[in-house]
Amino acid sequence: MRILRWGLIIAGWSVGRLHTVSPRLTTKSEGVRSMAKKWAREDEFDEIIRRKAEEHGLTYTLIKGIIAKESSFNPNAIKPEPGFFKAYFKNLKAQVLRSKSKHDDRWIKYPNIFSCSYGLMQVLYSTALQFGFTGQYPSDLADPETGIEYGCRYLVSRFEYAITKFEDTDEIKPAAIAGYNGGAGAVKTKIRTGKVYPNQKYVDAVLEYQKYFDEKQEASRG
Repeated sequence: MRILRWGLIIAGWSVGRLHTVSPRLTTKSEGVRSMAKKWAREDEFDEIIRRKAEEHGLTYTLIKGIIAKESSFNPNAIKPEPGFFKAYFKNLKAQVLRSKSKHDDRWIKYPNIFSCSYGLMQVLYSTALQFGFTGQYPSDLADPETGIEYGCRYLVSRFEYAITKFEDTDEIKPAAIAGYNGGAGAVKTKIRTGKVYPNQKYVDAVLEYQKYFDEKQEASRG
C-alpha cells in the first residue's frame, strides 16, 4: 500500500511536469510576439472568455493575459503546487484520523490531484471550493468553461482585496494580478517592504501579455 501511494505521488508529479506549459517571461514586444506563435489554441476560447469577462466585470484581455501566462491556452495543463509532498502527508494524516463516517477516501485513492492547479487559469481545487465549485474531482476544472468561471471568481476576489489595500488606482490591477498568483501574502509583502511584489516577474509578464492582446484587438477593429 505504501509503495502504491508513492507511485501515485510520483505519477502525479510527472504528469504535472509533462502537461504544464509555462511561457518564459519577456517584457519586450518582440519577445511576446515570438511567444504568441506557440499559443496554438489562443483564439479557441474567446467566446467563453468574453462572456465570463462580461459576467464578472473583468477585462477580456486581462483574462487572456493570465491564461497565456498560466497555461499557454492548454486546458489540460496540470501543475503541482509548492509544498506538494508536505501537503499530501499533512492531509493524508488528517483524513486517516477522521471517523470512517466522515472519511473522504479520495485523498487515499487520488492523493496527487488535490495539490495541483488545473486548466486554462490554473485554479487549485481548494480555491475553487471556496467559490462554490461542486465538481466531484479537481480535474473537472480542466473543462474550459468551468476553469475560466472559477478563475474569474478568484480574480474578482483579488481585485476586491486590492481595493481595500491601495488608494492609488494604478496599484490595484498589479496587486490583483500578484494576488492571483501569490495570494494575499504577495500583496502584504509589497505593502510591508515598499518594494516590488515577490512575484513581480509574473505580474510584469501578465501585463505585457495583456498589452499584446489589447494591440491585437485594436488592430482587428481597424
